[in-house]
Amino acid sequence: MAARGGRRVRHRHGGGDGAVVVEDSVPLLVQVLAGNSVTGTTVFACLTTDDTCPLRCLHPAIASAVASLPWDDSATPVADIVAWRAALPAATVARFSWDARVSLTRRGVSRIAAALVGLEFLDCKGCRTFTNAALSCLPPLLRVLDVSYCNCLTPKASFRHLTGLELLDCTFTDVVAETISCLPPSLTELRIDGCSLAPTADFRHLSALKVLTYLDLRGSTGTGASRMSSATVATLPPSLQELEITIMLADMSLAHLPQLRLLFAAASQLDDHTLASLPPGLLELEVNENPAFSPSTTFAHLHALRTLSVNRCGIGDASLASLPPSLVKLHVRECRNLTDAATLSHLPSLQELDISGTGIGDAMVASLPPGLVELRMNGCRHVTRAAALDHLRSLRVLHSYDTDLLPTAVAACRARGCTAPADGVLRLRYGAGVNALAVLPDGRLASAGSSEVRLWDVRLEGEAACVLQFDSGGDGFVQALAALPDGCRLAIGKLLFVGTTTTLRSDIEVWDVAHVPPVRLSIISSNDGVGALAALHGGRLAAAYDTGEVQIIDVDAMAVSAVLTVESIGTAALAVLPDGSLATAGVSVGLWDVGARERVATLVGHDSYLVNCLAVLPDGRLAGGSSDGRVRLWDVSTRTCVAVMVDPTGGTGGRVEALAALPDGRLVGASGNRWNAAVWVWDTRPAAAALGSHAAAVPPATLVTRTPNQVAALTPLPDGRLAIACDDGVYLSLIPAAAPLPPPA
Repeated sequence: MAARGGRRVRHRHGGGDGAVVVEDSVPLLVQVLAGNSVTGTTVFACLTTDDTCPLRCLHPAIASAVASLPWDDSATPVADIVAWRAALPAATVARFSWDARVSLTRRGVSRIAAALVGLEFLDCKGCRTFTNAALSCLPPLLRVLDVSYCNCLTPKASFRHLTGLELLDCTFTDVVAETISCLPPSLTELRIDGCSLAPTADFRHLSALKVLTYLDLRGSTGTGASRMSSATVATLPPSLQELEITIMLADMSLAHLPQLRLLFAAASQLDDHTLASLPPGLLELEVNENPAFSPSTTFAHLHALRTLSVNRCGIGDASLASLPPSLVKLHVRECRNLTDAATLSHLPSLQELDISGTGIGDAMVASLPPGLVELRMNGCRHVTRAAALDHLRSLRVLHSYDTDLLPTAVAACRARGCTAPADGVLRLRYGAGVNALAVLPDGRLASAGSSEVRLWDVRLEGEAACVLQFDSGGDGFVQALAALPDGCRLAIGKLLFVGTTTTLRSDIEVWDVAHVPPVRLSIISSNDGVGALAALHGGRLAAAYDTGEVQIIDVDAMAVSAVLTVESIGTAALAVLPDGSLATAGVSVGLWDVGARERVATLVGHDSYLVNCLAVLPDGRLAGGSSDGRVRLWDVSTRTCVAVMVDPTGGTGGRVEALAALPDGRLVGASGNRWNAAVWVWDTRPAAAALGSHAAAVPPATLVTRTPNQVAALTPLPDGRLAIACDDGVYLSLIPAAAPLPPPA
């Protein structure tokens, strides 16, 4: 094909009249990639380092063009560093694989050092072979370095020779415990999340530092190494503009940071004294779950403040009244001291408000500025049917689960172009929670949580139509559900704590839910904890345990017919593919021939991140969501990853918690934490890539809803809505309509 469009070139061989003229054809691909600086650069910009391997084999001219480009691919892991540099001598960006070959011999270190010359950006995240010696090989002019999760680095590591370093990420390493003084003064951004920090750590020499992040990613409550001492806080340089920190104690002062524009202080005891020390030019403040704030806490001195997040704090109506008119975004979720007298009429610039789970009432709704764009008031039960939304003409997103707003008021918002996904709530008893969902063939919804399973008629709100109670013989909760294909039976997996909280047992029960009332048919017990269930073809059931085993159960005989040894630590999710094979998720994604009891493939792409959930699309492709916040989509037949998805906001934080396939070929997923959980729908239909500007590997995404709490499970309902399981109930949401597909070419 390339030869047909090639440019013909005449070469003369021999001399005199007897010369032979030979006509060669330069392939069209060579002309596009190597012979034209415009088209070549444009095409190369769409490629990754992986793509250069076959390209260099096509033609010497293409190999030369590839070698001359300053490749900046940070997505493709590099294992052989010396070979990579030989092939791409002009590359400026690299990402090491977890097992990259970094030799520690004297000759090997010199070769590595030579290979790294010219690098400006290096990602070594999770590299198990990256040591202090390898660190010493890095070029002095390196600007960006990520050594997070590199557990071979020690406190003796020094970055002093990296005189051009601007950004350093040392998350979950030991390098900063004693080596803050060994960091170069050129640093402008430093991330030391999950690290130990000496109480005497001194940052004064980092005079150019603008961004510092020191979060306790282990979920500590603020003890031990997660705490930055007041002496260390006093050494933070005046250049600092952004500070993210897990713990700040009362009576600390930040008055010496006049350029501070962003402060994130999670799980802190930031009192009114510290608040008063913040510079008036502060633009963003996030201090969630702060016990030191009171109903009289004031923010009046923060004249430039644009974003304030003080979820689950003790602020009151007077605190809201003190907010500056500059405020654009306000999150005061679950601030229980707010009453139905609170108003916000003095905030004309406000565009985003989350006031869910508070005692606000109709007065607050009436006071909202007409320019408001997004409103979240889930669980505001003092908002009555008298509340009107007609004045909010700019409103584009409304989240109003568990309020008493008139359906006609919500419908009027939708008619004005506002997205209002809330369409019902299935209420649980207090503290029950929901861990799993399953749709029965007759359309009923089963929800599992605490020590019960509830069966719902989703057309009706209120109490469940039926509640299955268990005599568990110990404390525990229902962990998993699976509707069997016969339409009559429901499998229930219960995790039990017997005697003490360290003694586990699990029961798998099968119930006839077509019978009125439902009756338990059989039970099988195990000394291990069950985590997931899946209904297989032929009346069998797959049960995943925390030991890493998956048992294949003959449901009729209620006996284990086979055992698959899947993981060393536990299987988090199961999914059944159209051909009857079983997909398992944990530290990897495996495909299993259940009949042969063997693993036939391992799907790669999630690296070392835990895969939490799986979903099978109608065309047989498999989606997996992991703890790195990404969803990967595989073509099972070719064992290849065909798409990688994240939420378009850049991540709501936290791992992907749940996935579900829609009948029309789209995929829904939930991610985020309790303060910022969201459900997205990705258009994973094969023809959908032409709908937007994204490449085929990034399917178009649309926000479904912001949820009141972190999501545990998702399932589409027969009526087209989506059931979302949260800690406090099951929320029913409308799903945005799919965009029309382009006509076939």
